[in-house]
Amino acid sequence: MAPLKGLALALDLADRQRLLAGKALAQSQRAYSFSQSQLQQLQSYLGDSQSRSVRTGQTLVGGAVLQGHHQFMGRLRLAIGLQEGVLNDMQQQLAGAKKASMAAEFRKASLERVLRRRADVQARAVARQEQKQSDDFSSQRSAVRNG
Repeated sequence: MAPLKGLALALDLADRQRLLAGKALAQSQRAYSFSQSQLQQLQSYLGDSQSRSVRTGQTLVGGAVLQGHHQFMGRLRLAIGLQEGVLNDMQQQLAGAKKASMAAEFRKASLERVLRRRADVQARAVARQEQKQSDDFSSQRSAVRNG
């Protein structure tokens, strides 16, 4: 009975680890979605800014304004590049979290199978023992009657 108790404790631990891995995966998915949303907002803002500059570019604009606009667009492109790096990092973290979650699921399922097999083996051993005792008792009763 003790080996089954140890397996049950290992299964409980594996289930808690599976739940934690699932939470980490969900958190990674949220962070990735948020980073992706931020990148889309920056790209959209860049597109809008470029459209505005084309429209306002048709009118005469002073050199200082034009220079400021170019600097702003450069910083915006830099921010997009940085956000793409963040998104790439988030994607790697998400892949790692998925892998950890799948490993935790597999470990729990494996322990459940081992626990079921050992419980079945133990139940068959108990049934054999009970059958042996019953057969011995029947043999003794038969010997007493015939004796």
